[in-house]
Amino acid sequence: MSITFDHVNIVTDDLEGTMEFFVNTFGFTAGTPTTLEGPWVDELNGYTNCKATYVPLAPPPIGSPPAPARPGTARARGQLSTAQLSGAAAADS
Repeated sequence: MSITFDHVNIVTDDLEGTMEFFVNTFGFTAGTPTTLEGPWVDELNGYTNCKATYVPLAPPPIGSPPAPARPGTARARGQLSTAQLSGAAAADS
């Protein structure tokens, strides 16, 4: 059975740990961290004055040797990005 996905965003409070998990477990390559902020980031995340540190994670090329994986895990094919929010306050509903 083959499991694939196209694009996933993960918001975490442990950016380094999350990146290490996907790099070490699935063989992803971490891109350059970028800070995102502004009204569109606030709206997207539901917070005011939000800053997000965004890191793109690219899977290994198709046909590359699989990274060692734990039993029951899927091999990822697609794009993944992680973000850590900071300086944000919950928006009023």
